[in-house]
Amino acid sequence: MANVDKIEELREQLRLDAENVELRFEFANALFSAGFTKESLAQFKFLSEVLTDKFEVFNKLGICYEKLKDFKNAASAYEKALEINPKNLDTVFNLGLAYVTVGEFELAKMCFLEILGKDENDSNSYFYLGFCCFKLNDLESALESFKKVVELNDEDLYAHFYMGNIYNSQGNFELAKHEFNRVLEIDEEYSWAYYNLANIAIAEEDYEQAVVCLDRTVELNPKDEEAFRNYARILTVNELYDDAREVMERALESCPNKGNILYCIAKIYQAEGRNKEYIEYLNNAIDNSSTLTIAVEDVRHELLFAPKPEG
Repeated sequence: MANVDKIEELREQLRLDAENVELRFEFANALFSAGFTKESLAQFKFLSEVLTDKFEVFNKLGICYEKLKDFKNAASAYEKALEINPKNLDTVFNLGLAYVTVGEFELAKMCFLEILGKDENDSNSYFYLGFCCFKLNDLESALESFKKVVELNDEDLYAHFYMGNIYNSQGNFELAKHEFNRVLEIDEEYSWAYYNLANIAIAEEDYEQAVVCLDRTVELNPKDEEAFRNYARILTVNELYDDAREVMERALESCPNKGNILYCIAKIYQAEGRNKEYIEYLNNAIDNSSTLTIAVEDVRHELLFAPKPEG
C-alpha cells in the first residue's frame, strides 16, 4: 500500500477511535516516513503528553525537531528520552549534535565522552569531541581527538583540516601544510585548504606560491571575497596593478558585496598614483554603500582628503 493510502487509512481509523494511542503512534510514524515532518511532530507532541514513559515517542519527537532545525527543543526531547532509556547511544549522539548546534559545547563533550567510554573506536564521536574542544579553545585536546579520528579513518577530510588549522595557529607551518595537502589529496577541490596554504605562503613571504593557491581558491569558490582581496593585495604590493585590477574585476562579477570590491579597486588605483580613477572608484563604492562593510563615513572622509587629479 502506498504511504499516502496508509496515512489516510490510519487517519480514518483515528477519526473513529481518537483515544487509541498505539494507533496514533503508528499514524505519527507513517507521517514521518512519508516526509510529513511537521504533521508528524504534532502527533508526537500529543503522544508525549500521554505516553510520558515511552522512549520511542520522545526520541522520535527529538528527530522531528532536529529535521525542522529546532535544535533547542530537539535537545529537550532527547534529554527526556534518555531519562527513560539512558543506554541508547544513538540518542546520546543525537543529543550531542543538538548541543553542538546550539553552542552548548561543554554539554556536547559529555555526550561524546560517554559514547567513547563504551566504544573507543567511534571516529564520529572523536571528531565532534575535537570540534567541541576546538570551539572551547582547548586546542591540545582538540588536536588529540582529531589525531584519533585520522588513526581510525585517514580519509576524514575535516579532521585533517582542523588539525591544519590548529598547527597553523601554533605557527607550526610545516605540519599545517602537511595536513592541508592531505586534505587536497582527499578532495582536490576543497577551496579552504588552498586558501589556508596561501595564507601560510604569505606568512613565509613566498608570494609566488601564495598567488598559485589564491588563484585556485577563487577558481573553486568565486564568491570568496577575502581570497580575491588578498590576491589583489599581493599583486599590488608587487606593482602588478593591471593584474590586481583584473582579479578584482573577476570578483565584481561573482561576489555579492560590490561596494567592498569597488573600494578595493580604488585602493589599487591609489597605490599606482592614478588619482582620477582612485576618486572615481571611491565614489562608486559610496554609491554601493549597502554592500560596503567598512563605514561609508570613513570612505567619504578618505574621499575628502584624496589628492585632486592634475589638470
